[in-house]
Amino acid sequence: MDPVHRLRASRTALVVVDVQGSFPTIAHDADDVLVRLRALLDRARTAAAPVVFTRQRFADRIPGIVPTIGPTSGDTVVFKDSPDAFDGTDLSEVLAAVSRIAIAGFATEACIDSTARAALSRGFDVLLLSDCHTTTNDRGKDPVPAPEVIAHYNATFARLEYPGRSIIVAPSRRVAFVP
Repeated sequence: MDPVHRLRASRTALVVVDVQGSFPTIAHDADDVLVRLRALLDRARTAAAPVVFTRQRFADRIPGIVPTIGPTSGDTVVFKDSPDAFDGTDLSEVLAAVSRIAIAGFATEACIDSTARAALSRGFDVLLLSDCHTTTNDRGKDPVPAPEVIAHYNATFARLEYPGRSIIVAPSRRVAFVP
């Protein structure tokens, strides 16, 4: 099946939020999300799309980015202190050459939501990768199960409207980066 969304690599950055530390053990569907992220990262890098990783600054408590996904040479890492990856960082400057961000990572209801909305407010179009963001998998302790949190945010972003901006929610298999 041909991808539905063909994103110009020169105008679109792939932003991977906070896939670090204990992600493989605490994130819902972590193994499958990592497989999809690796495939997406391969497509973005092959097309020479900018790849940006965000990471919480307090590295003593949360180790680095999960090694199986990167970063590699040519990728950018932005350190942040809050859920909004733009807040107090140089992310806007890093993304100055693009008009759209494709966003993936952790945690859906905090860092993904905050960063996606901040991107829209700063004039970026947003593509939320519906199968490449996730949240904690704290069975029995979270008031809302992880699959419902993810589905809720996918539906919310699919209905959001920002004047003059495009918001797309799509699974990673339906996204291609083109030179």
